[in-house]
Amino acid sequence: MIKSSYDLRSKTYDEHMKQIKELEKVISFEKENVEFCIKNAEMRGCCLDLGCGPGTTTDIIAMLNNIERVIGVDYDKNFIKYANSMKKSNKICYVNADCYDLPFPDDYFDSCYARYLFQHLKYPEKALDEIIRVVKNHGVIGIHDIDYDLVIHAPKVKYSDRIKKINTRLKAYYGSDMHIGRKIEQLYYKTNKLKRIRVFKTVTNSVDYPEFKELFCNMSNGDLDFLLRNGLFTSHELHEHVESVKAFLNMPDSFYQIGNYFTYGEVFK
Repeated sequence: MIKSSYDLRSKTYDEHMKQIKELEKVISFEKENVEFCIKNAEMRGCCLDLGCGPGTTTDIIAMLNNIERVIGVDYDKNFIKYANSMKKSNKICYVNADCYDLPFPDDYFDSCYARYLFQHLKYPEKALDEIIRVVKNHGVIGIHDIDYDLVIHAPKVKYSDRIKKINTRLKAYYGSDMHIGRKIEQLYYKTNKLKRIRVFKTVTNSVDYPEFKELFCNMSNGDLDFLLRNGLFTSHELHEHVESVKAFLNMPDSFYQIGNYFTYGEVFK
């Protein structure tokens, strides 16, 4: 359910390109949600797209009227290389950098949008402090991220709850938090530098986008091998799960939804 990433090997070029295409597809479904969030938060001026990935979100931000310039930042050099090769606007600039140590002076940006970044961070408080440093006083910071409890599907798929628990625990072991969406508001309040904080949920589902169900389970052979090697599933159980997923995808009335929290606030420092 969702890309599980059990296989933690360094990616080959082909594997990396597959990940890029998957990310582009996910964001294409969420374009309206991204636009809705940025408009509601009244982001404007020079915007930081932190954790920009392959640049798909950066392209969406650059098309909005109130955005004069957008700088996409990602730690992955391959993402930045790809984003630069696909850049669609002269309002966009890409930078390879660490979110804990941004190469920008204090008060450089008017706004910041971070989508699906904080779920991967071991030190979210440190990243938020760095964002506050580079965003101007009275600028807007918006974080858009997942909460695994808002990922739902019907009817039930065999063993999906077990896989969800394994994925959550594995991600936590490596510093990720699949429930970070609900926690961002509290992080904002703890800084004492963000006011007028607002939170709302966004959803993307297979009612609006029937092909969205294809993302329900895209486990690779490496993921399946991981489950078998570590005794988390028997081969029979995995077979049952795979067949249950196939049946789910072939049902015309099956339903799949990903929900996220968007939290934004104004900087006061």
